[in-house]
Amino acid sequence: MRCINRCFVLMMIFQILSVLCVAQSDLPATDIYTLSINKTEKGKYQVGTPEKITSWSGYDNQPYFLPDGSGILYSSVRDSAKSDIYKFTFQFGQTTQLTHTPVTAEYSPMLMADKSGISCVRVLEDDSTQLLSKMMAGDEYAALFPKLNPVGYYCWASNDVAAMFVLGEPQTLQLGYLKTGVVKRVGERIGRCLVRMPGKTSNGFYFVQFNEDSTSSEIHFYDLKTGKSKQVVNTLVGEEDFAIMPDGTLLMGSGGILYKYLSGTDKDWKEIADFTGTAVEQFYRIAVNATGDKIAVVTYPDEKP
Repeated sequence: MRCINRCFVLMMIFQILSVLCVAQSDLPATDIYTLSINKTEKGKYQVGTPEKITSWSGYDNQPYFLPDGSGILYSSVRDSAKSDIYKFTFQFGQTTQLTHTPVTAEYSPMLMADKSGISCVRVLEDDSTQLLSKMMAGDEYAALFPKLNPVGYYCWASNDVAAMFVLGEPQTLQLGYLKTGVVKRVGERIGRCLVRMPGKTSNGFYFVQFNEDSTSSEIHFYDLKTGKSKQVVNTLVGEEDFAIMPDGTLLMGSGGILYKYLSGTDKDWKEIADFTGTAVEQFYRIAVNATGDKIAVVTYPDEKP
């Protein structure tokens, strides 16, 4: 009987480890690099040397610059099969683990627009329930819109409004209002990238809108005051990740090249940096700091995630 119990325990341990390995392998191997970026008097852009801020060989993704410029929040899988939130501090070049949740996963960390705490997409133990949540003390979380599931991505469009990409057929764009808890659906067939309009008086956000057969897409701006959206520019072919500089310039990458587009100035996307042959040749996600002099890009070694 003792031998049977021991065999049973060993079998259970093996099964658990197998599940963990499979879950971890589902996430792509990615890294985060930062680069300085400056606009010259002649309107040209100068991009600095890439600096890697992640030394882990697994999943490091979804960088977010803290508004005060002190560091970057991001998601990473380290000592478990679940993603936790980390912070890289520029002054000391140090990384700090902010969450320790072995049975849940946290993604897309951001400082809430009202600066009351850090928000994230939290995947619960069932690996299917995904809630926009607020981090509390002691690895506790408060679901901000507990009936809205599964939330894939989001941004804070204002102090009160969260714009959310909700998974489904089709994926939908939904707005959640913190003060009232009201959630309303305002669009569908959108991309995962949602970016708040720059500036303290932001009244909207940018997102990617796909056509009905998902063969083409455009970046749109949604105005919270009017409740309407308008097209800004077509996306680069096959891309949906973008970022916005403080002056409203859109940044997007494709094939190792960084492009920019400024409404009212540019007729189409313009190349500003070629990363071919560098450590960031294969990148897709982009983030920009509040002052517009530093960007972060997410790289991948093989196929684009």
